Amino acid sequence: MKLLPDAWIYAMSSENRIKHQRDLSAWSEKIRRDTTPLPGSIPYENCRRVAVAGKYDHWTVERFLTARFPHVDAYRWKEVCDSSRLRLRGRILSFKERLRAGDIVSHVIPNTTEPEVNNDIRIIYEDSHLVVIDKPAPLPVHPSGRFNKNTLIAFLNTSRPDLKVRVVHRLDRDTTGVIIFAKTKEATSDLGRQFFHNSVSKTYLARVTNIPETKRFSCSREISSAVSNSGRRKIVAGGLCATTDFECLQVYDDNTALIKAVPITGRTNQIRLHLESLGHPIVGDEVFNGVCGFRRPLDTVPIPLLLHAWSVRFVHPHTAEHSEFKAESPAWAAAEAGSLEFA
Repeated sequence: MKLLPDAWIYAMSSENRIKHQRDLSAWSEKIRRDTTPLPGSIPYENCRRVAVAGKYDHWTVERFLTARFPHVDAYRWKEVCDSSRLRLRGRILSFKERLRAGDIVSHVIPNTTEPEVNNDIRIIYEDSHLVVIDKPAPLPVHPSGRFNKNTLIAFLNTSRPDLKVRVVHRLDRDTTGVIIFAKTKEATSDLGRQFFHNSVSKTYLARVTNIPETKRFSCSREISSAVSNSGRRKIVAGGLCATTDFECLQVYDDNTALIKAVPITGRTNQIRLHLESLGHPIVGDEVFNGVCGFRRPLDTVPIPLLLHAWSVRFVHPHTAEHSEFKAESPAWAAAEAGSLEFA
């Protein structure tokens, strides 16, 4: 693990530096202990809240929900409403009732249990401004969809209720590796600017199908700004500009290859989409897998997504020093018998 943190770590004595690492290991262990069993595995009443923005003022509940969540059919929302599970300020909503800007609609889901996740979280680094974590998979970063309690943010809050971490970038639920959280508003703003201007350098490892013809290659294909009805983004003309550089590191007997990916821009699902569009879908990717309509049988064990956020380099928001953090390489990225470095 390569580590170039801010100056106060360097100023530590050897003894205090060792203690700091022990404290991080103890926090990692506390997270695993506090989230076993997984909080989302215990049935609970889940209340999902959605704010009514100004553009939806005076819209009916039906029109608002189908516009706000286009991937959910209107008849499903009607079923939810008919079951008295849509509420506003504690009272039950009717489907044709009109909403006002600023209203908070609550969707109550009784007896909720969430899918299992991996709570083997490892804290790489912490100071008074940020926290750097090696995220396992599957584990979503923040609440969304079927996940509320079984998320990285929730796990951090469970282990350290005093800690207020702020998201400055994200990793997909099934992507492993290094992720940064800010601890102050100032750090959030500074890191947010760095990510917005693509001045943060990130490197990923991916195991892909079909061995590339060249060692180094790039992809500059535009990506849709919003998800389609299928719930995924697409390569589209006139979309958001996106560029990724790739390098083939290793080839394997099973017609897969180890790829180093460096996203020049930071679009959602960029690496997965670009590799799929080039004919090299990532092993275990059931969303962007190059096979239209593919879904694994329900009774089979899913293959993990072999995509890993390997390193991140940025300017520390407080010291202005260049800092780099690197997560350990996953087992699937190791050389195997019969594998070769790409010539």
